[in-house]
Amino acid sequence: SQKIDPQTSRLRLYSRESDDSIRFAVVRHPISRLISHLQKAQNYPYEVKRQRDFWTEESVIKARTCSSWDEETKNKYKRELTKYVDELEPAVEHTPFSKENPYLHPPYPQFVEMIDFIWKHREPRIDNKGANGHWQPALQWCDICQNQFDII
Repeated sequence: SQKIDPQTSRLRLYSRESDDSIRFAVVRHPISRLISHLQKAQNYPYEVKRQRDFWTEESVIKARTCSSWDEETKNKYKRELTKYVDELEPAVEHTPFSKENPYLHPPYPQFVEMIDFIWKHREPRIDNKGANGHWQPALQWCDICQNQFDII
């Protein structure tokens, strides 16, 4: 095995990696990551419940609340959404809700609502809601830049 001068060669993290190795990484497009996460919330209702405190309820409420509503209407719709999400279990019958409740039509975030939520929770991350790996820039949670890849 030959000694490699760290000043002139590529960064090698593994002691058994030879200098003629090809380093590569496979990454997903950022929009693909977002759509994947949104589809999970849309196709698996339990995900809406599991992530409710993190982003799902807030994104629906902030995007669909009409400025002309009085507090009673806002609170009624929020309570219905909360109850709906509480009942997101496979064998549970849902309580009847207001047909006019925009929070429940559909009861999960839409793409535009998700993007709006992400935009509002970007830097600085006061509440850490922008730290989801599906929409957080990969550079913030991955040390990919510490490696010198030949192919990405």
